[in-house]
Amino acid sequence: MAANTDIGGSGSVLISKLAAAQRQIDAAVRMSFAGEDKLAIYTVAAAALTVLRDLSEERGASYVADLHLNQLVGTARALLEGKQLDTLHSIQEHAPEHYKSIRWLANLMREKETREGRRLTTKELLADFEVTASKGIEAAYVRRINFPANFLKHADRDPKGYWLEVEFDAARVTLEACAAYFSLVHTSTPEMLLYTTLELMDDEGDPGVPDPSFQAVARILQRSPRSERRGVCLRLLREERSMLEDWLRPPHLGHSSSLPEL
Repeated sequence: MAANTDIGGSGSVLISKLAAAQRQIDAAVRMSFAGEDKLAIYTVAAAALTVLRDLSEERGASYVADLHLNQLVGTARALLEGKQLDTLHSIQEHAPEHYKSIRWLANLMREKETREGRRLTTKELLADFEVTASKGIEAAYVRRINFPANFLKHADRDPKGYWLEVEFDAARVTLEACAAYFSLVHTSTPEMLLYTTLELMDDEGDPGVPDPSFQAVARILQRSPRSERRGVCLRLLREERSMLEDWLRPPHLGHSSSLPEL
């Protein structure tokens, strides 16, 4: 987890870009759980995502490529598991070549996971392949994230401007910020763990992430109706933070015997 730095005990604290992004994401998550205004949530999460994307590029990686790869793997897994997704039907109808790629990946997933006897991560599945994102995809992604965020920050060029509220997808940008942080640091915070699990859980309670910590959180959240799960997440942060932090330290815990009663 990113941390602030105290300069030689002088009382002055330096905040790194990574630490600032982590704190922004955690704040956006808590705001979301508390039902705060989604425009405020979007602003905070988008600012963090922009920083994380720049840090990834500085390290020679492409967060956008990782994002699209994870989305592709998720779609392939849905196909493999026979889930009826509108996205799959749309791809099959309108992008048959892309659908062939998804089918190929689903078959690769079946072969590798059958051989390994476990569910594999995206990195493990495609360890032998190099995936990049075109400049067009990178530019489209930047426009999608930056334009609404800039609208909320600047008024000097368009003081009478307006934007469709549906374009401020606070849930999506917060989830992508959590994913970007994990992609860069290879760990999460309790806020990110809870938010990602809550957003990705399907009707059967599967968060779609093989990591035991996500599975453990999903088992807790399954005990409550959907309408109450954000409140459960807030209580977990307030009352069980140390447990969540333990689950995020290797080796992961996440055993059912350690799940709290909420």
